Amino acid sequence: MENLGIGINGSKHSAPNIDPEFLGNALVEITDEKNEKGRGIKTRAKDLAKVMERYKGRKAAANKILELSEL
Repeated sequence: MENLGIGINGSKHSAPNIDPEFLGNALVEITDEKNEKGRGIKTRAKDLAKVMERYKGRKAAANKILELSEL
């Protein structure tokens, strides 16, 4: 999701475990409307959702995500 610009890695420094503080900060960062990065992520996610509405099924969705990640 981070590569597509519609999310961020919530456990970058602790994978495969989860650091609650790092994850909490990541959630605040992407959901805060006052944060430019958060607004950008929301906009890109909405744009991707519009594209995905044209495709049906999980297989089609997975293929489109893979296609977009190669851009």
